Amino acid sequence: MNRYLEKLNYGKEKPGELNEDEFVKFWADLYALFDKIDKNGDGYINFIECCQYLLERKMKHQLSKNDLMAEVKKFFNKVDTDRNGRITLTEFFVKLPDLELQIINKKL
Repeated sequence: MNRYLEKLNYGKEKPGELNEDEFVKFWADLYALFDKIDKNGDGYINFIECCQYLLERKMKHQLSKNDLMAEVKKFFNKVDTDRNGRITLTEFFVKLPDLELQIINKKL
């Protein structure tokens, strides 16, 4: 095993640094969420899939459909950087901090 992997396996040297297990779990969780939203399995999240996923959470957080649609539109405008009507895993990952803020602020 090389020194880099040994360092990952034996702990963190800096606060906020991920070890190997945490890194793998982060990516597995991220991909699982993306895959859960991507209902048709084509490797992209389209507007409808995003709405469907969030509609499942609408009742839990007492959002109206209009509030939900406004948030999805806002999110899509931020995340779909190439404006092709679908979100790739890369776009999703890059804009994840924005999504997290949106979720925290609106309780999606």
